[in-house]
Amino acid sequence: RWFSKHNSHKGVKDGRKLYEEIRGVITGSNAEVGYLSESQYLGLGIKESIYPVELRGLVYQLFQKYLSYMSLEGFYDSNILSTDYMPKVDKSYDAIVVDEVQDFTNSQLSLVLSSLLTAGNFLLCGDANQIVHPNFFSWSKLKSYFYSQNDMSTHQITRILTKNYRNAPEVTELANRVLKL
Repeated sequence: RWFSKHNSHKGVKDGRKLYEEIRGVITGSNAEVGYLSESQYLGLGIKESIYPVELRGLVYQLFQKYLSYMSLEGFYDSNILSTDYMPKVDKSYDAIVVDEVQDFTNSQLSLVLSSLLTAGNFLLCGDANQIVHPNFFSWSKLKSYFYSQNDMSTHQITRILTKNYRNAPEVTELANRVLKL
């Protein structure tokens, strides 16, 4: 609804795609800041954004309208809120288990994991094929995030399971064929 009301730029046609860019790239990718500056956003590499370089200026203009709209309506963005709350977090948990990690952004994960008494006492579980909340998730981006965080003690053990124990191979194959239709 917001997108159709505020999008006067015909170069950006898909509101869901724009929302994924806002949630997963502009506001969610860097846990150090609430959102990327325009120059940071425009300087991203080809694989770090959904949009080609020539459309990113328009996307950022729409993002600024999004921020204004959120403020006027009294709404909040959970990624921006996550970075705002970082200084207020108390280290109070011995361990954390996050299921459906593919629905979290780096900003949100950073907030949750900052509440650990001992860095590295966490387990993340997820399936990139079951994304519910659009956020431009990728395992490689998550791994890069952890390898850039020296205080998280993640350099020793990282395991990614490649087997699907939830469905028989025949069920998965049939579901994939249906998706192709």
